[in-house]
This record gives sequence, C-alpha cells and structure tokens, in this order.
Amino acid sequence: GRISRITSDLVIKSMGDDKDIILKGLDNSATINALTLDMSEAGAATFNSTVTVGGAMTATSVTANDFTSNGSNADITVAPQGTGDINLTAGADVNIPANIGITFGDDGEKIEGDGTNLTVTSSGALNLDVAGNILLDSASNGFVAIRDNGTTYIELSENSGTGILKTSVSDGDFLIRGNDGGAEVTALTLDMSAAGAATFNSTVTVGGVMTATSVT
Repeated sequence: GRISRITSDLVIKSMGDDKDIILKGLDNSATINALTLDMSEAGAATFNSTVTVGGAMTATSVTANDFTSNGSNADITVAPQGTGDINLTAGADVNIPANIGITFGDDGEKIEGDGTNLTVTSSGALNLDVAGNILLDSASNGFVAIRDNGTTYIELSENSGTGILKTSVSDGDFLIRGNDGGAEVTALTLDMSAAGAATFNSTVTVGGVMTATSVT
C-alpha cells in the first residue's frame, strides 16, 4: 500500500490489483472490519454497522435494511435526477405510523389513518378514474353516507337483502331530476314532511295493477 500527498490531499492507495482497503478496529476486544472498500467493485463501500451522516447525503441509488433519520426533526429527501421515477420495492407491507399522513403538494391533499379509520382530504376535487368498476363494500350492512360539511343527507344501506336509500335530514325531500331537451326537470318529488307524498311532474304509466286508497 501507499500513503502520499497529492496537491495537498492525503491519498491512501492499495497497490495490488483488485485488493481492498479495510479499516479494522477492536470492539470490546473483538476485531471488526469497520469499513471495507472493494477495489474490484470500483471502491464499493461496506460499513459493518450504522452510518450517520451529519449533512446531506447524495447517492445514485441506496440499498439498506434500515434507513433512519436520527437528526432532530430532520427530513429525508429523495430527489431523482431529471424525470426519473422513485421505485419502492418491498417483500411485505409498507408501514406508515398512525396519525402520520402522506401529502401531495401540501397538507390540503392528504391521506392519513389513525390505526382504525382512513381519511382522504382534498382542498379541491377528488377524482376516481378507473378502467374497471368502482366497488363500495361496507361490512356494516353496506352502509354508505353522503355528507355536506359533516352533515349526512343521503344514506345507502341494506337490510336482509333489501336495498335502502334514505334522506337523513328531518323533512328533507327526495328529488329525482333529469334533463329534458336541455332544461332541468324534477321528474319526481317525495315529500318527507308529508309522509313521503309523491308528486310526478308529468304523466304516470303503470304496467300492472295500480292500487290506491283514494284517487283524486
């Protein structure tokens, strides 16, 4: 080996072809290889234990069994060059602690779970665009609530195989609307303040028998 000074730099060189440089020491009287520089792999560095970086760390790629930021409130920034992707490969789940969210741009677009419930927050629109079907599967009687600022006004559920569509606001009517030649029409109104009285906007055609207590 050779130790020399080149333009004020200290140079440690392994003179043998493909021969490594190894930094050894004693750990509780046991000899350990703290650092191995593999010259047959362009100087690939293998540290025997943890690595602490006081400043920024720049790498073309990073492979680690455990990658942890130990600094106080320190961030870990992964920034591929150009338009490169960040590819995450795992043999099992990718675990994110409870009440720690994934943000997109800022906290206005966020996915966060508390260990039981998952919340998706958006300061604008939430778009679901799929090539297949959109399936809503609730184990609690298929219950789905549609809300406005936290107030539920539509409930979807099932009971013994019967599908139920319910307006939740007291005396809130149920309207079925559509487009008639460019004009919006209310085809059917169910008045909940009048026990669900039905008002059709136009003619009513009954394919079978129509039974009524009274007809006006």
